[in-house]
Amino acid sequence: MTAVAADLIDPDAALRMVDAMERALGPIDILVNSAGAAKRTPPEDLTPAHWKAAMEAKYFSYVNVIDPVVKRMAKRGAGG
Repeated sequence: MTAVAADLIDPDAALRMVDAMERALGPIDILVNSAGAAKRTPPEDLTPAHWKAAMEAKYFSYVNVIDPVVKRMAKRGAGG
């Protein structure tokens, strides 16, 4: 088993993780992406900053991995 810890909110860290996994296992052919968890906040305490942090954790953590992987798949003409 190969594991790489990364803060997927950070696009550079996500790219380093993808690079490390491909060095260890070869090109990624299938991506199952289920990372990220937004912090629970009572509605009365929500601010735009809380919403932004939630989007970073629940949306951009996916995008930051999908982006380099899908580009590599397209370049190879393989994967899905």
